Amino acid sequence: MRVSSATGIFTRLQRALVVAFACLCPMVLISCNTGKGVTDETSQHAALRIVNLVFNAGGPITVFLDSDTVVSGLAFEGQTSYQQIGIGIKTIQPTVPSTSSNVVSSTVANFLGATNYTYVAFGPAGNATSILLNDSTVDPGAGNFGFRLLNASIGSGPLDIYITPPGASLDVATPVIAAVAPGSNSGFVLIPAGNIEIRVTPANSKEIIFDSLPQTIAERALIDGVIYARGSGRLVNVALLNIDNVGTGRIVNNLLAQFKVVNG
Repeated sequence: MRVSSATGIFTRLQRALVVAFACLCPMVLISCNTGKGVTDETSQHAALRIVNLVFNAGGPITVFLDSDTVVSGLAFEGQTSYQQIGIGIKTIQPTVPSTSSNVVSSTVANFLGATNYTYVAFGPAGNATSILLNDSTVDPGAGNFGFRLLNASIGSGPLDIYITPPGASLDVATPVIAAVAPGSNSGFVLIPAGNIEIRVTPANSKEIIFDSLPQTIAERALIDGVIYARGSGRLVNVALLNIDNVGTGRIVNNLLAQFKVVNG
């Protein structure tokens, strides 16, 4: 009898353990499985940054992604950080609410999961356009930063950009990126990190139409450099857009424009 009783208790314990294990298995699979039947949440979203470089637009812009508002009241030279969006085919449409007009034609793009994008609207009102950049990252390596150039100055023609130690002569220097046509962008190039000076010239020319104060660029940084116009003159300006987790950036003003204002 004792043996039989013990056997019955053991059998009931076995059954209880089997039921408990069966209930536990789905939770284990959900939390641990990295592929079959389990969705990685990051793959279901992209991120989008908006930059407004349309001058004389008549007011700040509002940008829609399909029917959703990505940003409203974005002034000239303003930018957003990366904002989470859904994936798939979507339409980007900037408007100027104060004029009830579309400042730039719509852009249709297929947004991929776990990918950052930068949308730049640029040019003069009435002739503005846009470009969508895929900000997928690559490691520039120790001692370097990665730099990609967008020529958003529609009336300037192809442009060269020089990135040198501060004060270096351009007489024998070669551009780090050459002859980028308006409305197009280069690939990434590797440049030594540290203190730099940025200068822009028309392609195959040493005529400087942009000059910066010294800038400090961190090792392994990735940057979208955007050359754009502030008006109808020959001088240009530069925006440095960091490809990072947030989507930070800054405007680098033209020393030549400041000199022109001071000296009339």
